[in-house]
Amino acid sequence: MAVPAGIKLDDGTGHFVSKCFPARKILGGSDDGAWLVAQRIEQNNRLKAALVTKKSKTYSQIKQERRLKETPEDETDDLITPGLLDGFFLLKHCCVDDPNDLCNVNIAAQDLTDVREEDFELFQNVVFINAGENLLHFESFKGFINLQQLEIPLNGLRGLDVSLSDFPSLQ
Repeated sequence: MAVPAGIKLDDGTGHFVSKCFPARKILGGSDDGAWLVAQRIEQNNRLKAALVTKKSKTYSQIKQERRLKETPEDETDDLITPGLLDGFFLLKHCCVDDPNDLCNVNIAAQDLTDVREEDFELFQNVVFINAGENLLHFESFKGFINLQQLEIPLNGLRGLDVSLSDFPSLQ
């Protein structure tokens, strides 16, 4: 390789670097590629930060958080008493606004123990009730005027005293 006159290539053996190319420091300090080292350190820090983040949430935790965010607090929540079957419970459980819109009621396995019978007179179109696996009495459904079918298995019923006038439409 032909080198122009006046330029001498450094072979790295001498300590005198004057008039040589490439120019280097005399003591051989190497700051070459400092930006590359800094970039690698930054990338490693980002990777570690990504790996050490909080534990990932399970599907059930995410689902529960969404439910809490999406569920608005209804005014009727304050009016509902646990274990009480009344008009407010039926409206909320069956997702209706008007008692006349309700015709089939499925309140199975709701742990109901008490009944407010005077509220049932508003539900004139109810013809079918499934109230299985609760602790309700047979006589407590007298308030449903047009009731045709009543299913109440596993309610611990004993000593039934049924008269035909209490349930005129029951089949």
